[in-house]
Amino acid sequence: MHEQMNKELLELVNQQINKELESAYIYFAASAICQNWQYRGFASWLEIQAKEELEHAKKFYQHLIDRNIAVEFYDIKKPKMNPKNLEEIFKIAYEHEQYISKSIRELGKKAEEKGDRAIIPLLDWFEEEQIEEEKITYEIYYKLKEAKNDQQILLFLDKYYGKRKEKEEEEK
Repeated sequence: MHEQMNKELLELVNQQINKELESAYIYFAASAICQNWQYRGFASWLEIQAKEELEHAKKFYQHLIDRNIAVEFYDIKKPKMNPKNLEEIFKIAYEHEQYISKSIRELGKKAEEKGDRAIIPLLDWFEEEQIEEEKITYEIYYKLKEAKNDQQILLFLDKYYGKRKEKEEEEK
């Protein structure tokens, strides 16, 4: 099976793979910062999120491979992570998820415009996933903002969010 894809749409899909890989970089960088600050729970949460972003890149990659379409990789930018506190880390995460959501919606519009029905179910899945990702990153950001650097609350939240399990573990 060799199914073609419109060149504009293919370019956007390849760019989306890169954006998902950049997302993983951002979350890994944020996790490392939390490790250095001794917030092991948030570090764990962010590392799990980074792995999830790699899986997102793989979903787009696999879609192209399954259609026998060449995947193109681009340079991945170094994450700009200079947060002063946890609140800033999750503000960066939330804003990045908004950026990814916008990119997914644009990809969906282009797929519909070009009549590429094969990719629509994948993009529908991603739109639902992005709702969840924006929701949880905003929730954490909001709670950290309200905590106003109160150490007792931060330690509680660190422990709470550190209980997150990877998706495969959740499904068992």
